[in-house]
Amino acid sequence: MTPNDPRQTTLDYFNQRSDFWHDIYERPQTFTGYSVLKQHHTVMQVVQQTQTPGNAILDVGCGAGITVLELAERGYQASGIDFAPNMIERAKQDAEAKGVVCDFQVASAENLPYPTQHFDMVIALGLVGNLHDDTACLGEIRRVLKPSGMVLLTMPNVLALDRWISVPRSLPIIFGHRFRSQFRRIGNLERRLRGIAPKDAADLRFGKSTIPYFYRRHLTQAGFQEVGYSSITFGPFLPLGLRVWNDPKLITMSEAICKRGVLQKWLNWGGNIVIFQARLAP
Repeated sequence: MTPNDPRQTTLDYFNQRSDFWHDIYERPQTFTGYSVLKQHHTVMQVVQQTQTPGNAILDVGCGAGITVLELAERGYQASGIDFAPNMIERAKQDAEAKGVVCDFQVASAENLPYPTQHFDMVIALGLVGNLHDDTACLGEIRRVLKPSGMVLLTMPNVLALDRWISVPRSLPIIFGHRFRSQFRRIGNLERRLRGIAPKDAADLRFGKSTIPYFYRRHLTQAGFQEVGYSSITFGPFLPLGLRVWNDPKLITMSEAICKRGVLQKWLNWGGNIVIFQARLAP
């Protein structure tokens, strides 16, 4: 990896912010904390409904290992990999402190250090959005899954309601990574006029959003079956990019949409975070 390439920038980001991504799980009153916890709790619900204690589960891009640790505490054979060494070190420290037995390794999602057909389930929370090309990652997930094994992954949604409400601030996300450096240069012009230090365009971390319908088709083309998706968070809603409501109110709004049944089903295309569920062929 060369300095400032997208992969290196992402690695530096997660290494430097390992404490933040560990501690955010203890901040459910913030929208970011709410979002990561909602993903975690949604995965745990699916695991309880579909997996038997003792089954082998892999978390690809496990971060600080919060989900892996809870899986191990509930009796699953839990493993986690992440390419940020500081993240894995935090995870190992927590496992040791809790006396929990699980497997944490520094590894790449494109080269999983496990045998073929080893896991009953593979989860990937927020991982795929940090990859330029997920072809190798999905191929490795297929390889390590047992026949009929399940995959769960989450992705940001480019069609999310909050992004359209937040225009023009959200335009860099809507139009994708390739235009973000140009948007940052425009933003830096504003910062200079306001006497604020500009931000380096080279430290922009790659972040990919997807259109859920098309990503479902992408997973089918990648060899998965029974592919479905659902939105699990809505927001934060920032009209024109302005913070009108505080985080607790934004969380309440998101949960209200999620709990409205038919309305949520009609708005399934518009959530901020979408979870995809699929299986391998028997």
